[in-house]
Amino acid sequence: MTIRCFARCFLTLILLGVFLPPQAFAQSVSAPTDYYGDFAYQKLARTLLEYQPRISRFDFTALRSEYTRTQQYDPIGEETLEAMRALAPKIQYAKDDEEAAPYLEDYNILLRDHIAHIAVVAQAIILSRENSRFGDLKKLQAIRDGLLESLLKNGDGLKPETAYEIVTLAEETAVLRSGGYTLNGTQTYKTGVIYYNVHDVRTPDNLQGVVFTNVTLPMRHLSALDAAQGSALDLRKR
Repeated sequence: MTIRCFARCFLTLILLGVFLPPQAFAQSVSAPTDYYGDFAYQKLARTLLEYQPRISRFDFTALRSEYTRTQQYDPIGEETLEAMRALAPKIQYAKDDEEAAPYLEDYNILLRDHIAHIAVVAQAIILSRENSRFGDLKKLQAIRDGLLESLLKNGDGLKPETAYEIVTLAEETAVLRSGGYTLNGTQTYKTGVIYYNVHDVRTPDNLQGVVFTNVTLPMRHLSALDAAQGSALDLRKR
């Protein structure tokens, strides 16, 4: 997965009007892991999913931040969504709860590992509408809304200094949709160690505008994957 793929996937995503870009990571290569981040994220995710906190008081900003420090962090999301889609029919069409149980266990682990990913939550909402085995629809909708609120309150997108801080690719889609914008094009810029996507948009009032998103976290992750993959290829050549 190259950095160029990130921008290309985003444009494809907007044009299709869905959360799912047609890209995937190489499974044999992983980015450096922050084990404290894994622990902190799992504590937050379990609290959210298993201990019924008051959603309005839950710290979704911390959840999103800790997700970027985990081993399973997936800013593009396609591998995770493919895994959900593969498990879905085995759960949906199981003849009873006993038959569904092992697949549902895998599904719930996957959901917990990526509950900070708004596209994963959106997929879970779709599935839960079809079958209650996939979770509590109202709770999943509240989680989606909490993630979106956390995203929108961290900036206004009017200039680089107040750019929306993006954790996953689908969050850029969510920002543009929430503002009712039509995307005309996107350019990626690097200023020092910070990456920005500058989105040329048309507003609901039919005016031209720009929306700035800070994509440093996903870009750094993809850069680390590129470097790790390059090192693995060099070793295989020796």
